[in-house]
Parts: sequence; structure tokens; C-alpha cells
Amino acid sequence: MMSSPTTSDPFDNESFERGITPTQWYSLIAALAVSVALVLIWWASQAAPPTVAVQRQIHDLESRWRCTNGHVFQAAGSVLPRKCKTCTATADLEVSYTCTVHGVRDVLVRLEQEDFRERITHVSVHPGIWQQMTKSVHCPKCGRAMTPSSLNPFEDR
Repeated sequence: MMSSPTTSDPFDNESFERGITPTQWYSLIAALAVSVALVLIWWASQAAPPTVAVQRQIHDLESRWRCTNGHVFQAAGSVLPRKCKTCTATADLEVSYTCTVHGVRDVLVRLEQEDFRERITHVSVHPGIWQQMTKSVHCPKCGRAMTPSSLNPFEDR
């Protein structure tokens, strides 16, 4: 009679009694290490969440104000006009703009708050004459577009 080669059944009782062999331990550790490495690579390749810059509101700044009688004073910024500290006349925010030809010019502005952001709605280059704000403020002498004199035109100079 011919004997067949013996093959061990991996699920027989003898295999369970022997426990896990060193080769199986190495395979398990290698599989876990590869899994951890893949998770770390995936995590590192994810884009960082966008950071939102801190936005200061106009009332967080000490701003220049000018009343209709010409008095200039410092007070917290506001979307609404203030009363002058000297004569109680209406005062508006004063902002410095620069013309490339004629230099720095102080301009009165009126604001409107929209979606928690302030936007300039009216400008006065000549005292008492208000114009609706378009894309830019124009120099009263040459008509060229002026730019704010600083990154934040409402801050104190």
C-alpha cells in the first residue's frame, strides 16, 4: 500500500495547542506596522485646515474724527457719525489718502456695515460735499485715483 504524503491541517487541534509560531508573530507585527505607516502617510498628506485671519472691527480702533466746524479728535471708530467733543456738531471719520502727484490728503468717510464688515459708502474731499464711493477716491486737484496712506486707513497716525 502506498502511503500518501502527510499534510498538516492548519485547523486541527494540534495546531491550536502549539500556539502562534514566531513566523506568524513576525507577519502580524509587519502587517500592523504597514497599517500604521499607511495611516500616518494618509494623515500627513491631508491639507491643513484653512486658518481664518483675525478681523478687527472698526470699533476696535482709535480713529480720527473731524466735525463740520473743523475740530479734530480721537475716539473709537464707529459706523455711525459721532458728536464732536468740543462743539457737539456731527463728526465723521477722517482717513488719509495719497495722490501720486499732490501727496497726502485727508478725506472724510461714512461707513455702512455689511456682513460684519465695514465698507465706505460716501466720501467728502471738500468739506460738506459728499459723493457716493465708487471704486476709488479721486484727487480734487488732478482727478487721479488716490490710495489709502496705510494698510489700515482707519488707524491712528
